[in-house]
This record gives sequence, structure tokens and C-alpha cells, in this order.
Amino acid sequence: MITTKLVTLDDLEQIKQFIKDAQAHLKEQGSRQWQNGYPNEEIILKDIAEKRGYFLCATGEPVAYFCLDFAGDALYETLQGEWLTQGTPYAALHRVAMGAGSRGKGYGTAIFQQAEKLSRQARMTSIRIDTNPANQKMQHLIKKNGFQYCGTVVIDATDYLAFEKLL
Repeated sequence: MITTKLVTLDDLEQIKQFIKDAQAHLKEQGSRQWQNGYPNEEIILKDIAEKRGYFLCATGEPVAYFCLDFAGDALYETLQGEWLTQGTPYAALHRVAMGAGSRGKGYGTAIFQQAEKLSRQARMTSIRIDTNPANQKMQHLIKKNGFQYCGTVVIDATDYLAFEKLL
């Protein structure tokens, strides 16, 4: 059974391990994404404090971490392109990090499904996400889950691909 759990300070070490696993996986793919110390402990602590950090759990055990922010993201106001929605509440999905032993089991899609469920419960009209152009696996997952390309946002002097899905 797949569920989500809002993370707490007690979960910090597990979250850091998922982030470390994801950083190593990205590096193996030749991506520079997340290779500069992002996301760091300060960011994760803020996710916890603002109640926007979640575990994806399979049979009660955490298998991945993600941030789902119902306050949106100021970065998305700088989109070079056009969002599907304007002026309506949306969720921003960030920091998707899977444990090393959890890849290839459908948990990526499960994260998107759970993010949609949580976003609908919070009365959001859409979900937005961005990813590094080199992250082919995430791009595939985003498109597979029905997101539409909307343009680019600049992060650390790199144009990140931005997507949105209507709920």
C-alpha cells in the first residue's frame, strides 16, 4: 500500500540519506543537478517547519522524499513562456529524492499520484514542477504523468524546463 507521511525533525537523517542517494544517482547520469550542495539541511529543515516535506511510503516504510508547497514558488513568476493557469492556487513539487533501493519500482509515478491527491485536497488548480535539462529520467516521468511543458526558469545560470498539470 502506497501512502504519504508529513515528515518531522525525527525524519531528518532518513531525508538526508534519500537526498544523498539522489545526488549520487544524478552524478552517475552525468548531470550537474544537485551537485553543488543543494538541497542542504537548511532547506530540508525549512520544508519540515513549513509542513511541506513528505515521505512516500510503501507498506509503511519511507522509500522517497518530496516537497509539495501549496504556497507556490516565487521563481515561477519569472517563467519565460506561459503557464496553463494564471492567478489561481497551484502546488509546486520540488526535491523529489528516492532511496537507492527504491528505483525501478514505480515509486516515481506514485509520488506524482500522491502529490495530485494532496493538491486536490488542498483545493489547488494545478501542480508545477521544473527540472534540469540533463535530467532525462525526471523529464520522462513528468511527461508520463500528464504534465505539459510551459517554458523555462533560470536557476544558477541554467535554464530549467518548467511544466504544469491541471487538476
